[in-house]
Amino acid sequence: MRVFLLSAALVAGSGASGASLQDTYANSRYDYSISYSPALLKPQPESDAGDGRVFEAKKGTAQFRIFAGGIVSDINDTPKAAAKSAEEKCPGHRAVYRVVKPWLAAVSCTVGTDILYSKTLLRGGVATTFMGTYPARERAIWDAVVAAMARSMTAGHFLN
Repeated sequence: MRVFLLSAALVAGSGASGASLQDTYANSRYDYSISYSPALLKPQPESDAGDGRVFEAKKGTAQFRIFAGGIVSDINDTPKAAAKSAEEKCPGHRAVYRVVKPWLAAVSCTVGTDILYSKTLLRGGVATTFMGTYPARERAIWDAVVAAMARSMTAGHFLN
C-alpha cells in the first residue's frame, strides 16, 4: 500500500493546468459550495433530493461527489465517527492519511488501484461531505485537483 498525503504545498506548487478551479457549485438547500475544474470534470445534475452533486472525469474513471445530510444530533455523529465510517472502505479499515479536528474529518487510502479521499465538515447540525475516487496511476493529475477542491469547500453552517 502506498502512502497518500494531500498537502498545501502540493496545491500551492502545482503547475497542473487542470487544477485551476474556475467554476463553483453552490447548494442552496444546505448552504455549501465547492469549486471544481471544468477542464477536467463534468458536473452531473443535482440529486433529486437537492442535497448534492456528482462530478465525473471528462476522461477516465475519476468520480467525486459532494453532499450534505440532515441534522447531526446523535452522539455518534462526531468527526471521529465520520473518519471511522470513511475508513471502513480502506484496506484493514485504516486510512494512510487521517485528520480529525473538532469540526472536520478527512481520510484517504489506496483501495485496489484507486485512491479514495473523503472530507466531512460537521457544524451547526449539518454534515457536508466531499468524497471521491481516482486511479492511483493518475495521481499526477488528481492529487492537486482533489486537494484544491477540498480546500475550496465551504459551508454556511461551518465557521472557521
